[in-house]
Amino acid sequence: MTLLSANEIRLAYGHQTLLDGVTVAISGGEKVGLVGRNGCGKTSLLK
Repeated sequence: MTLLSANEIRLAYGHQTLLDGVTVAISGGEKVGLVGRNGCGKTSLLK
């Protein structure tokens, strides 16, 4: 059972694209980690 899904996420601040075409699907019971460099959009993706 899918608890969360998002398709084709795009996020930009000014002229800087942080996320482009990101698709996420999280099912019940899954453990998910989000890893990346500072400023790459991890927190923005969760918002």
